[in-house]
Amino acid sequence: MNTLTLVPLVALGFLGQAQPSPTRGGTEIRLNVVNQNLMGTARLTNVLQDNGQKLVQMTMDLTDVSGRKVTVVQESTYERSGRPLRKSQTTMLDGGKAKQSVFVEFQREVVKITAEAGGKTLETEQEIPREIRSRINATPEFWFIRDTVAPGGETTYFRFDLSKQTWEKTHCVYHGRRQVSLAGRRFNAHLVVMGPFRILMDDSGNPLRLTSEGLTMERIF
Repeated sequence: MNTLTLVPLVALGFLGQAQPSPTRGGTEIRLNVVNQNLMGTARLTNVLQDNGQKLVQMTMDLTDVSGRKVTVVQESTYERSGRPLRKSQTTMLDGGKAKQSVFVEFQREVVKITAEAGGKTLETEQEIPREIRSRINATPEFWFIRDTVAPGGETTYFRFDLSKQTWEKTHCVYHGRRQVSLAGRRFNAHLVVMGPFRILMDDSGNPLRLTSEGLTMERIF
């Protein structure tokens, strides 16, 4: 089972690779997760650090149809401009078996990738294409948690896909407020469509419900 591709690293969303600065906010939320043949729960924290950077941490504890348990840990750090600094994902089966991880560091012109699996480490370097170097700022990561955006606001940027290790063009649009019911409660949520993801967010920029093909995440109250 190649767990590295089980759950995509989305815009929500490490294992001690970076030493974060002091933070403010960052209340942890919990979500139910259903992803194709996997289901379980996630713990998610979005934090604005005192240096202006944003840190996203998510840990998912999932079980497949055969009863095998897998843990997925994801972390992303962004500069105040939205430019990615670091991204990572680690997966392991119950008891820490079959551990796989990938850590990416974004430099000015290159991406440094460190992958670990089966006790082996592979380090590679990939040039950031010149034509997209000015278009990798993930500004929607700061929508609502810091920045105000009007309905109809949109942006297009290039996102580095950890599983494919390629740059994916991502179009993000804010569609305004939508009513959503969860756990018997109604919320006046923000609807954001980010690439293949439809995300209903609260006023802090945390997801209430996230859906895409094969994936549903819904807030637990």
